[in-house]
Amino acid sequence: MYRLILFFFLSAVLVSCTNQKEAGPSKELSIGPSVVYEFAVVGNNKFEKIRNVIYIKKILKEVIGKREEFDGLIILNDSFEEAAKKEYREFFKTIQYPVFFIGTENILTAVFHKDDLTLDDVKIMGLAHM
Repeated sequence: MYRLILFFFLSAVLVSCTNQKEAGPSKELSIGPSVVYEFAVVGNNKFEKIRNVIYIKKILKEVIGKREEFDGLIILNDSFEEAAKKEYREFFKTIQYPVFFIGTENILTAVFHKDDLTLDDVKIMGLAHM
């Protein structure tokens, strides 16, 4: 009886084994984004080249005047004085794509969309790492 049970068990194991490979995806997965992203950059553009990312150097007045559509807007710290002017605040409140303020470690970004703040009001002295 023991040999009969062992025979059926081994038969089941051997029948379930096969030499066929499992069907996998037919094409290779691509690494990285497949869409080209365009970012408007206000300030000195010193970004490294990244595949499928285009950095377009712009002046803030050009971006606001033409209302071009980008995938994002990058404002560097050398252009904060210009961006903090009251004439641009409505633009920052209603913009439909993300805005990245690079170098804002020592200021609060509320200055770019609140009417009662100035750049000097929001500077954080020595509290950047708290």
